[in-house]
Amino acid sequence: MNVPTLEIDRNVAADRAREYSEFAATMRESREREEFLELAQLHAAAARGRKLILLDAVMTSAPRDAKGRPLLAIARSDRRRLKYTAYSSVDQFSTDYHPRRGRGSPSSRFEFPRHPSINPGHRDGYALVPLVPPAVRMGGNGQPYNLQRCFTLWEVVEWSDREVDVTPDQDPYLLRAITRDVYAIVGEWELTELEQAVLGLRARES
Repeated sequence: MNVPTLEIDRNVAADRAREYSEFAATMRESREREEFLELAQLHAAAARGRKLILLDAVMTSAPRDAKGRPLLAIARSDRRRLKYTAYSSVDQFSTDYHPRRGRGSPSSRFEFPRHPSINPGHRDGYALVPLVPPAVRMGGNGQPYNLQRCFTLWEVVEWSDREVDVTPDQDPYLLRAITRDVYAIVGEWELTELEQAVLGLRARES
């Protein structure tokens, strides 16, 4: 998957993270202090070699299909299916109705502004949330990521007009939120043909 990322030299990022953190520690509680702490977090992530993305910018600039639906999707990583809904000026991605495990999980919705020149015709679309394989689930500390706190961004090869017709897509990224607007890519993978076939069958059964 080819999305624009923010990258910085790791040594420079480490220096900036330390500077922002130390300076924020001298300040009283304020919006400016919060901004410095966010910048410290972002540079600390970059110092660990993480690629960062501005999620709003990535999603609002995504290519569209013939019905105006974006060819990128994002969902919480513990979810099974995704529903895309177009409103007057907003694209919504919702998995409230289909957690991968159990009931009662917190809802998961993303909304992104859509340029007025794009008219999706209020066409809903459905897609499968890619399964995160074991190797990608493991964090750098040797412990698995909590998928309820992770997000999967992927290319939608083809939106389904009906929930029962969903098929697996490819090239996912596993994301962690660093700030409200910036996410770190912590894993990426491709589904094998076998994985796609099995997931497609199970989606039709559930």
